[in-house]
Amino acid sequence: MAYSADSTLAEVLKHPNIKPVIEKHFGRSVSNEQLQMVMGMTLQQVANFLGWDVKKVEAVLKDLNG
Repeated sequence: MAYSADSTLAEVLKHPNIKPVIEKHFGRSVSNEQLQMVMGMTLQQVANFLGWDVKKVEAVLKDLNG
């Protein structure tokens, strides 16, 4: 499955290596509780909340879809 900026975190979290990808781009460790709070949001919504630009979202998607 190819992920996009419109994929929800619930969908993305099914990826077997998602936590290291998120932590790599987030820049620190992320707890399961933190991830649970944003499950219904799309990757783009989370990116907007974090202030990520288009290049950052593309980098995350490249790692996920690699």
